[in-house]
Amino acid sequence: SYTVAMRRVSEACRRLAARLGPRNCSASILGSRGFVNESAAVSMAGNRSVLRLAGGDLYTFLQGLLTNDMLQIESGKQDFMYSAMLNPQGRFMYDMFLLSERREEEPTILMDVESQTVPELTRSLIKYRLRAAVDISNVSNEYEVKVLFGNAATEPSAMWHVDPRLPMLGFRTIVPREDTSAGDPASAQQYVDWRIEHGVAEGCIEIPCGSALPLEYNLDGLSGISFTKGCYVGQELTARTKYTGVVRKRLLPVKLADGHALKSGDPIYETGKSKRSIGQIRLVGGAKKALAHLRLSAAFPKGGKPAALHVQDNESAVLTPLRPTWWDPTWGREEE
Repeated sequence: SYTVAMRRVSEACRRLAARLGPRNCSASILGSRGFVNESAAVSMAGNRSVLRLAGGDLYTFLQGLLTNDMLQIESGKQDFMYSAMLNPQGRFMYDMFLLSERREEEPTILMDVESQTVPELTRSLIKYRLRAAVDISNVSNEYEVKVLFGNAATEPSAMWHVDPRLPMLGFRTIVPREDTSAGDPASAQQYVDWRIEHGVAEGCIEIPCGSALPLEYNLDGLSGISFTKGCYVGQELTARTKYTGVVRKRLLPVKLADGHALKSGDPIYETGKSKRSIGQIRLVGGAKKALAHLRLSAAFPKGGKPAALHVQDNESAVLTPLRPTWWDPTWGREEE
């Protein structure tokens, strides 16, 4: 299992390095012997659910609906994938992880989704299914989602998959449920803090359903969108935004000065300039860090000048934007 897991990390790192240039992309998740500690795996049963989709028309159905290329799973090139579903106006609705179950009788996929969206997502899938031969069922009582992250030393077993968004996020899997507990909320919060550290959001709580543009929440850099596949719902605006080459706002981690507190929804302002908000806090974590949806020209001014930002209309509540190491170097500089 060491060889299999090591190969997965190496291949993921090579893909990331090919896209963004040389990076030690595995350093965040690898310890002195090379792997995070499997005993530290966190159950996400409290906020993640599992749907099973199966049927002869499965890949064709999902190919016309999701942002990523289902042919990669159908062909066996990928077993685990991150993707999203948009509305016809190209706005984000749901994101999900897709795990292929290689069954001989019929194509089958387990879908790792945010629990609170399951009723609406299921209705949407049924609406678009029409006459396609696809069965949709909630199997959350049979399966649970687990994540493995941090710096430790033990190799994971072959059931783990490198997080398809970023190797540095660690590993993720969908496994048969051993018990009905919801997992340790404290550990789950540590995983949220880990994602905040790397500037990665997931689910409708963090990515506003029905209004967010997927590129502004970095799905293009998280292997969540294929720009080479055929048509899918909401593709037109996403493709046009990509090929105009200008994304003026993005989600990124920020850090607040000591002595102040943040809450989701807090507006962000440029100090000494207009009172008009240039962004918003989306998710608050520990250590005074958060995820913010922010105008890039204000977060990273031209000429390398430090940003002058604050929150809550309080100029002493200084906010420092943090540029993730995995970002494409052109992001925020398209208009220079």
